[in-house]
Amino acid sequence: MGFADAERTKRFTPQHPIRISSVTKTFVAAAMLKLLEAGRINLDDPISRYLKPVHAQLLSPRYDPKEITVRHLLTHTSGIVDTFATSSFIDYFGRVVGGGNTKTFSLEDQVEAAVAGGEPVHAPGASQAYTDTGYILLGAMLENLTDMNMAKAVRVHSGYGALALHNTWWEVFEAPPIAALARAK
Repeated sequence: MGFADAERTKRFTPQHPIRISSVTKTFVAAAMLKLLEAGRINLDDPISRYLKPVHAQLLSPRYDPKEITVRHLLTHTSGIVDTFATSSFIDYFGRVVGGGNTKTFSLEDQVEAAVAGGEPVHAPGASQAYTDTGYILLGAMLENLTDMNMAKAVRVHSGYGALALHNTWWEVFEAPPIAALARAK
């Protein structure tokens, strides 16, 4: 068993929360597929159909939201640059690791970073390239389709909320449970 702190003084236990980062994509995808089962989306529809116009507009300088489908986002075949691989995010991350201030990035900040990050990786559907930006957009679609924030929409529509994961929450979107231990480092 490992340690829950950098000083190696607290034993890591199953009760210690950890960041699961990209594992959340599985739950976002499950929520979207539940909406598919309910007849609320079609995987081959353009994302412009499910995004708020302001979010579709953010993409338009480099991407055509009428050409990118829900399936493209789910399967990392949209060609959209990965927000977290852009030079602006890498520079920011370097400052944070170096002890600089942290910032909570809005959906708009993240999409704008991807758009500013350069030309599309490839045409929609032409290839596969991992991109967090696609799942950021899927989260925006979930919010738009359900009138809930992404965390609640995922809990409700993926079945995740019924799993009794009492020490699990979505940072930024939800407050930690009152009795939660400090997040393991």
